[in-house]
Amino acid sequence: MKKSKYNIIIRRDNASLIFNSFTNSYVALSNLVCDAFEDLPIEEFKSKYEKSYYKLCENGIIIPKSKDELWTTGKSVWIS
Repeated sequence: MKKSKYNIIIRRDNASLIFNSFTNSYVALSNLVCDAFEDLPIEEFKSKYEKSYYKLCENGIIIPKSKDELWTTGKSVWIS
């Protein structure tokens, strides 16, 4: 598993929001859990925050390593 490249983290004093612009979904987390998501390897995050891990997977914030998000859209992409 890996973190989606389309994640945008919005932080506030009392909580964080992770928005995934690919799936158009978001998950609210405590700052403690969000810090762990950013800092820990995915497997370690999963073992410490299992419920949050599965919620992030359900919303496309954590995805399979084999998923190529760029080519999943089926749209033409121009890269310069």
